[in-house]
Amino acid sequence: MSNLLLIDDDVELCDLLASWLTQEGFQITACHDGQSARQALTQSAPDAVVLDVMLPDGSGLELLKQPVSYTHLRA
Repeated sequence: MSNLLLIDDDVELCDLLASWLTQEGFQITACHDGQSARQALTQSAPDAVVLDVMLPDGSGLELLKQPVSYTHLRA
């Protein structure tokens, strides 16, 4: 089973995507802001990330550029 990190501030969209992707065999972790996404990324290494670029506390793209240690992630 693949682990997917879903980062989007639209809770209803996250619920819909999580429901569909779970049925397809993915294990989903959903975050709705940059802070919780950073925490999730430091705790585990998802197989893939679905990232919204417009989050309530900053840009999703900037989230991935921040100097937090994601040494367990592969490019």
